[in-house]
Amino acid sequence: MGAEAICIIPSRKPENARACVASIRASGWKGEIAIVDDGARDGAGDLPVTWLDGVKPFCYARNINIGVRYAAGRDVIIMGDDVEVVTGGGLEKLVGLACSGNWGVLAAAVIGPVKWGLQRWRSGMRGWRVVRDVAFICVALPARTIARVGLLDEQFEGGYGFDDTDYCVRIARAGMRCGVTYEVIVRHVANRATYERRMEDLETHARIFERKWGRAMLHEVMNAT
Repeated sequence: MGAEAICIIPSRKPENARACVASIRASGWKGEIAIVDDGARDGAGDLPVTWLDGVKPFCYARNINIGVRYAAGRDVIIMGDDVEVVTGGGLEKLVGLACSGNWGVLAAAVIGPVKWGLQRWRSGMRGWRVVRDVAFICVALPARTIARVGLLDEQFEGGYGFDDTDYCVRIARAGMRCGVTYEVIVRHVANRATYERRMEDLETHARIFERKWGRAMLHEVMNAT
């Protein structure tokens, strides 16, 4: 774990890639960083990263899977390019914590926009919480999770939405836990968003999720906070 792990970032904007990588390195991360390229490489300069060719049109699940396949059995951190690491040693700590218990996925606490309230950092919060679902803003997936649960479902094509929720359901069905740790904090910089959450994608993905898990599960997810 730690230095043997890999951080995977899908990116379209070179300025986002530069800022994200700078924050990761400044936090003390010494592991490999792989950017799944959706247009960021041109103009990004000489970044100390591994560039992986993404597939167009952009599909979050598909491009993340390119990175996970490249990881080849390593523990993985998945994060957006509009994210900055706040906690010193944060990604090392996130991977270590994720690998130390029966976590299928462990998310960092988030300053900034995040759909789940328990994933949002608030002053004074400590320790961790078991949750049903996390947004993949900055998460650690131990290698054992990928071996047991597999890749993200590429049925969720055309942008992103519900792909992370679907993966959390699969983690729970595999007998593993989803959680948030408040010992690692990241900042989600809303005005840097690379990919828009399009309503048509969400509607399509909601129908796919309903076919997989049923209307009751969809309703539960849609009304969760």
